[in-house]
Amino acid sequence: MRAVEIKLTLAGEASRAALAVAGAFVWWLVGWLAVDESFESGGAVFAVYALLLASIAGGALVERLLPPLPALLGHLLVGFLLRNLPAVGPAVGGAVDAQSMKAMRTAALGVVLARAGLSLDTAAMWRLRWPASRLALLPSSAEMLTVTLVSHPLLALPWAYALSLGFLFCAISPAVTIPGVMALHDRGFGDKTGVVTLVG
Repeated sequence: MRAVEIKLTLAGEASRAALAVAGAFVWWLVGWLAVDESFESGGAVFAVYALLLASIAGGALVERLLPPLPALLGHLLVGFLLRNLPAVGPAVGGAVDAQSMKAMRTAALGVVLARAGLSLDTAAMWRLRWPASRLALLPSSAEMLTVTLVSHPLLALPWAYALSLGFLFCAISPAVTIPGVMALHDRGFGDKTGVVTLVG
């Protein structure tokens, strides 16, 4: 009985993987028909598409193999590898210009913050206005000061750059915490107490 369950599970996993590969190929084909050369290997749009697919796969692997860790760790590792591996780096990481990367980062942060805003409950927000104000100000300020004070002696950065790094870390933190809170919200945790509204 156990062997049959394992075979059925493996067959289901294999069919999902085959469907994902087929879907990725179809999306590539549609993109290539739409934008032609830029969607071929070495093009900027192809590089973004490869980065997207690889980061999704890396996040799924981290969630499956290292369950307590978030998928974001897999996304970061894949991005680092695709930018720095000798054979892949110039074709994928180096094919996208800095201005496009900046626009994509801004759009991604906007999506995360919009998703958090859509989950806000106005009644709970008004009830928790003072704790929410403290939670919005104090942890971010503490994180900014800690990164600033640590990066100045550790990385030998001037104070202005260390302060910029502190504010950068402070701005990136919602992208790490909010998806986890949204996952808890989807499972029904913290709805009655307003935890999702407080963190969001």
